[in-house]
Amino acid sequence: MKKVVVSTRIAVLMAVVLLMLLVGGIDRIIRRGAPTLDVSISEIALENGHFTMTASQGGNSGTSFRHSAYEIEDDTLYVTLYSGLVYGGYRADTMRVDIQEDELNEVRQVYLRNNSAQKLIYSK
Repeated sequence: MKKVVVSTRIAVLMAVVLLMLLVGGIDRIIRRGAPTLDVSISEIALENGHFTMTASQGGNSGTSFRHSAYEIEDDTLYVTLYSGLVYGGYRADTMRVDIQEDELNEVRQVYLRNNSAQKLIYSK
């Protein structure tokens, strides 16, 4: 009988830990957002060390932009847009990205990037 009680307690403990991990993952997506390529670009410009673009989710129900990040590698600019479930102060389905850096003078192409994929959005 002791083995069954111990096994049951371990199973319950494992279930609680798994649930906490799941809730933490959902919370991360809601608050911080997840990378997305599911956007349309309405304006884009790259000149004199200055990059701007306006992205929209096109009324994608229930999601909004959180923030953006970028990385410059050689002659390529990689932009990552983060979106998540609409909540609190996060309600915008349009985002303007504005980057000024001298390194942008060498950039010839711009990609949207998420964790595992990328999409060319601009090329000189």
